[in-house]
Amino acid sequence: MSLPLQQKLIVPGLLLAIVIPAAIGYITYQQGMENTAAAGWVGHTYEVRAKVQVIYTQLAEITSSTRGFLINGQEEFLGPYTVAARDIGGRLQELRKLTADNAEQQKRVSALEALVARRLTYSQALLDIRRKQGYQAAARITARGEGLQIMAEVRELAAAMDTAEQILLQRRITELRENNRRTQLLFLGLAGSLAAVLLAAVWLAYRNAVVQQRVLDLTEQARAHSENIVNTVRTPLVVLDSDLRVQSANRAYYRTFLVSAAEVEGRAFHELGSGQWDIPGLRHRLEEILAQHTTLEDFEVERDFPGLGQRIMLLHASKIFRVGNNTETVLVAIEDITARKRAEATLTNLSRDLQRQNTELQAVNQELEAFTYTVSHDLRAPLRHIHGFSHILTEEYGPRLDAEARRYLARVEEGADRMGQLLDDLLNLSRVGRKELTLQVTGLNSLVEEVRTELQPETAGRQIDWRVETLPFVECDPALMKQVLANLLGNAVKYTHPRERALIEVGHLRQNGQSVIFVRDNGVGFSMKYADKLFGVFQRLHRQEDFKGTGVGLATVQRIIHKHGGRVWAESELDQGATFFFTSCNPAAPLETIEHANGGHR
Repeated sequence: MSLPLQQKLIVPGLLLAIVIPAAIGYITYQQGMENTAAAGWVGHTYEVRAKVQVIYTQLAEITSSTRGFLINGQEEFLGPYTVAARDIGGRLQELRKLTADNAEQQKRVSALEALVARRLTYSQALLDIRRKQGYQAAARITARGEGLQIMAEVRELAAAMDTAEQILLQRRITELRENNRRTQLLFLGLAGSLAAVLLAAVWLAYRNAVVQQRVLDLTEQARAHSENIVNTVRTPLVVLDSDLRVQSANRAYYRTFLVSAAEVEGRAFHELGSGQWDIPGLRHRLEEILAQHTTLEDFEVERDFPGLGQRIMLLHASKIFRVGNNTETVLVAIEDITARKRAEATLTNLSRDLQRQNTELQAVNQELEAFTYTVSHDLRAPLRHIHGFSHILTEEYGPRLDAEARRYLARVEEGADRMGQLLDDLLNLSRVGRKELTLQVTGLNSLVEEVRTELQPETAGRQIDWRVETLPFVECDPALMKQVLANLLGNAVKYTHPRERALIEVGHLRQNGQSVIFVRDNGVGFSMKYADKLFGVFQRLHRQEDFKGTGVGLATVQRIIHKHGGRVWAESELDQGATFFFTSCNPAAPLETIEHANGGHR
């Protein structure tokens, strides 16, 4: 007996009731997992874009902080530079990990790392030059535009990375929407074909709801994570909806413009504050961004902002997509460039002043050349005549003159000799100012020994205890450095003359990372209240009758040391000796080179 058709269909129906729900359930599960993965990639894309913005902002802070220090020379301006330089390496590593799945983005990350390294090296070089050689040297470097070129390349690279991520974002959102659509069709098929299998349909619906919730939870987590990243950025950011009303802003915006969220969110962008963003053309440009997918770059705004005063702001804007409510929005970044503009104006004025001062200096140099010629030719001849004729009078008519007349002639000769020595010292001082440095790695001990040999006629018959340490090799002009040591050691010999046993020390020490040479004696010393006159031309702290001299020697020492980029100073007490210090010639000479030439001695 054949079974009724209904009975024949029972087993296939049961099998279908088991297999079809199982198959649809499996497919639904896979769709849910794909939705979850797609939502995760959407959040991942937002995180990459935010990380690129953080790195660009930190580079901008390094640039701004460096410029502030170059202009003012105050270490306080380097606070943001130090923080950004410390953190930016970690940000780059995080960005590299985030883009590990994208070979093209990895190449861009490598290029970005190279640009960041160039920017840091360039900034550190500027800081070193500013500290060691001064503002003018640093300004000459910045005028070459290397820093601007690096930032332009970084901006272009960051824009390329952001564009690539936007393309990925659109594709992933499209995939997410397609996955959702397929999931909905599966549910409709399940409801139509398996109405009888209510329990299975309910279970599948429940399963799909769980998956959807997971998608929403992941999306919300990604949004919250992105907002946390955005709030760490120090650049003010604001998100506008399709009506150009403020959806949200980061903490930097509230802190910068001294407003609260209640005063900003929900209001039209051009109505914020006292109409500070109500600028001809700006609203139209923002609307174009939404309609035509354009961007806004370097839109400059100069306004009187409430609580801030007159400021100059630079606006950048681009369209972004918010996953949570499937809406297109505009992200506006606001950069305060007031300090930069003022610095540029200051640099322009300084450049103008420098040009004027250079012109004046050229005129002074020409006058100095004329004076030097006069000293060399017009003044020396009369001196030679005075000295020669007084000497002839003394030799030929001396016996006929009384003692008073001979004393007068002796004073005339002595005055002529002293005037000749003074002219020689002045000419030497003038030549030092004009002479170009010929730098060589030179051992200071050999120069000290040469000077001591030349001082032997003055030290003959005296008890002098010389204590000369092992001095470093330094990069200097040997002839000028010998003159420095000759003046300092000659002074030590001269001003220890009243001592029965003189002590003269030459040594070196480390001070604030620099090599410092010193010459110390136990002579008559001087009072420190007159120390400001010590290195002036014709400034003498002792009577001519007690110690001969022209008052030009220490001025020459100072000029030579300053030409080498160093400094010179003295410490003393009256009748307790004196110590003269100077930094070791050329501070740009690598310490390793000096130590190697000295056999490793410090």
